Amino acid sequence: MDPFFWQSVLVGFLAQLVDGALGMAYGLVSTSFLLAFGMPPAAASAAVHTAEMFTTGASGAAHIWRRNVKWDLVWQLAPAGIAGGIAGALVVSYLPVAIMKPVVSAYLLIMGALVVVLAVRGPKPPAEIKSVKGLGLFGGFLDAAGGGGWGRS
Repeated sequence: MDPFFWQSVLVGFLAQLVDGALGMAYGLVSTSFLLAFGMPPAAASAAVHTAEMFTTGASGAAHIWRRNVKWDLVWQLAPAGIAGGIAGALVVSYLPVAIMKPVVSAYLLIMGALVVVLAVRGPKPPAEIKSVKGLGLFGGFLDAAGGGGWGRS
């Protein structure tokens, strides 16, 4: 069997372990590992988001089942998040790998440090969001282009 398959299984396991423990960072961990294995940023983003369709889909279904979804917030975030995601995917797909790999790597390093700080510090009271649509646009873009961006803080 292809050794990349087992590397991918290990990456998925470790990323889900971190995400399950912290409630965030699946995309950050898995994208970081895939880039370290030599995968181009666009392919890493596509692989991570393919896996996230199932994990996030199961999580979303569980939240819907438990009736703890704020649908008015979903309808505000979704269109902007979709637009940001499309823009991020286009950027990571069409800019040269030589430009995107260091940019995405630096972004992942910064976000990884932020995750560690948030994990050590613990939860804080939620901040008031001034622009839900702006958050959706920015979060969708960062998630698609860099492998993370929707995590809680």
